[in-house]
Amino acid sequence: MPISPPDIHATRLALASGQTSVADLLALAQGIAESHVCRHVYMPGALQQPATTTGSALAGIPVSVKDLFDVA
Repeated sequence: MPISPPDIHATRLALASGQTSVADLLALAQGIAESHVCRHVYMPGALQQPATTTGSALAGIPVSVKDLFDVA
């Protein structure tokens, strides 16, 4: 499995410079999401329908957000 860039900024630079593509990033994210380590973390099929928003600095970059709220 290819190694993802270390952060969103590096990912954006790699995308802008042509070192990677949106398709490559989605394939990498899907591979991570379907891995043994993450099998209970992501919703099945979440990457099957990627957003089509364009024009944003982060357009095409898969992002995972972890909530850290204490709900007790």
